[in-house]
Amino acid sequence: LYSLYKSRLSNCRVNIAIIIMPSSLNGQATISPMARDHDDDTNKKEEWEDNDADDKEEEEEEDDSIWADMRIAWKQHLVAIVVALLAATVGYLHLQTTTPEQQVIVEPVVGEGHPHVTNYQRMANISFCEADNIGSGMLDFRVPVKYLPVLERHYQADMDGDNHYAQAVSTEIQHDELDCARALAASGQNLVSAFTTVYKTPSIQAITRSVKSEAAVLGFNGFAAKFINLSPTPKLLFWDGRGGHANSAKLIAEIPPMESVGTATTPGQSFSLTPVYDSSHHLGRWTLTADEAMVVYTEESNLEHNLSPDLQLKYEMQQLNLAYARDYMI
Repeated sequence: LYSLYKSRLSNCRVNIAIIIMPSSLNGQATISPMARDHDDDTNKKEEWEDNDADDKEEEEEEDDSIWADMRIAWKQHLVAIVVALLAATVGYLHLQTTTPEQQVIVEPVVGEGHPHVTNYQRMANISFCEADNIGSGMLDFRVPVKYLPVLERHYQADMDGDNHYAQAVSTEIQHDELDCARALAASGQNLVSAFTTVYKTPSIQAITRSVKSEAAVLGFNGFAAKFINLSPTPKLLFWDGRGGHANSAKLIAEIPPMESVGTATTPGQSFSLTPVYDSSHHLGRWTLTADEAMVVYTEESNLEHNLSPDLQLKYEMQQLNLAYARDYMI
């Protein structure tokens, strides 16, 4: 047993010596395969560590570049926001300090030979007194009695030359036509009869010398459309465009409260109204024809009781206009 133990111990020493002792063959030292593997692993580890360090440096440089670009962009956005706020503030203060007389309004050009422009009056062609002759060229219509104060405002604006309704309403306006309207209202009627002159298209025989002449058939079938916003907030009017897609809608105009806009169109065209703050939310959509060319948008049934004095006046003026349009369009 002792001999066997010494023999195995001797073999172990030889193997260890082979690994760690240099060989004297040819006077050169040799490195064992296990030592080479260890060196290769060490070199690879150092390369990996170097590559990781390079990657981290590149990532840090990219992060620094991104943050630098973001800082520049934010500075530009902040400058734009500050400029926009300043412009909005200056514009608001200017509007608050500008009277209606100071506002720039394009007036019609008045020249010689145009007395209808020089002496223009809103109520010139409307009569509430008994008409002498109700025939060709005359239209009778009905006015609700509750809108007689609006008529008084129109007559006063004509007498004072007040194109912007800026002056206060007097207690009693003296006018012959108004006296007739008041007399009819005092009789207990809900509607007051009125008369006005209208243009009627003459026949082809009346405007041509030849009896054989015939009216030309026009290929263009366009007509004028009118949109009235009877709500206390502005609305956006869109033409829905061709295709019916979300991106095909085209903005026509912004309609202020109690105001209206008009546009030219053709039969079958579709229009829609949206809030100013959300053009994707359609409050209504209408497909127009020549027989249905006027759109009236309203929101509340009791709207007229919750308006400011200025909007209240505009609301009643629009209602008076609609009362006339009801008879005129027939």
